[in-house]
Formats: sequence, structure tokens, C-alpha cells
Amino acid sequence: MSETKKQLLLKIKALAENGTDGEKVNAQKLLSELMTKYGISDAELELNKREWRDVTLPRFRLHNKLFWQIIMSTYDITKYRKTNKRDVIKLEITHSEHLEILARYEFYVHYFDIDIDAYLHAFCSKNKLFPKTKASGNPRQLTERQYQKLLRAQQLSDRVNKYQYGSNKLSEQLKLDFNDIND
Repeated sequence: MSETKKQLLLKIKALAENGTDGEKVNAQKLLSELMTKYGISDAELELNKREWRDVTLPRFRLHNKLFWQIIMSTYDITKYRKTNKRDVIKLEITHSEHLEILARYEFYVHYFDIDIDAYLHAFCSKNKLFPKTKASGNPRQLTERQYQKLLRAQQLSDRVNKYQYGSNKLSEQLKLDFNDIND
């Protein structure tokens, strides 16, 4: 069913609930006929109803930016309302849209944190931000996960070191090297 038909059914339902006398009775009759005709239940109407819903934003600045990117990329949401609570906003969305936004955030934030951690290691390595004192004792064994993290950091570090940002040759460095593509 199209979105306009759903919106019409929601308006008729509101009239059936809040109307007066004959208006209310006629709206209830029309609503039941249309719901039977389109095979839609009362619960489905409520799930697809757009209303202002509270959404809690993450406090960490980068997670907050990621959350906003997910909101904007999921649906055409152009407006929101601020609330008295610091981390809560109101979005005009359906229940299913709200669940999808939260699920997408939970999925992406895990991989986002992994990439941010790898970037931090690469940044520290590139800029030689190491402790002044050497660690005492024997070197520790790395787990598979720690080893993968260091490999990812090395890959990022190689990309960061590829260009000389302070040089006048940056524009030449950024040109595609067709010999590298053919290899």
C-alpha cells in the first residue's frame, strides 16, 4: 500500500477516535471497510504512523557524528526537535525507522571503533609518539586479534606516509600513476 493511502487511513482513524457523534460513527465504519479492503490491521497502522519519537544521541563526538550520518543516510529526515535532556532529540519517524536507525548504528559503531583504533596506532607510529622509557621484561606474545590490529595500523600508516604534505610536489604525487595501475 502506498504511503498516501496509509496517511489517509491514519487520518480516518484519528477522526474515528476523536470525532463527534455521527462523524465518529461514519469514520469508524469507513476505517473498518478500508482496512478490510487493503488487508491491513490496526497494529500495522500504528507501526507505520509517523510521530515525534525520542532518540538518544551518543555523547562521544565521533560516535555522535556517525549517528547523525546514519540518520541522514537512512531516511530523508530534514528536521528534528531539541528536548530539555542533553542527549535526546525528537525525530518524526515511524517505529520501524527508529529500530532501523538504532540497528544500523549498533552495526557500524563496532567497525568504526576498530578503524579509529587502527588509525590511532598508525598516527602514533608515523609521528613517533612512543613512551620515553623502554618496557621491562620479555616481549609479550600477541593474540591473533592484536596482530590483525597492528597489521591494519601498518596499512593505514603506509597510506598516510605516501604523500609529503609539506612539499610543493603534492599535486604531482596525487596524479594517477598509470604504471602502478597496470602492475
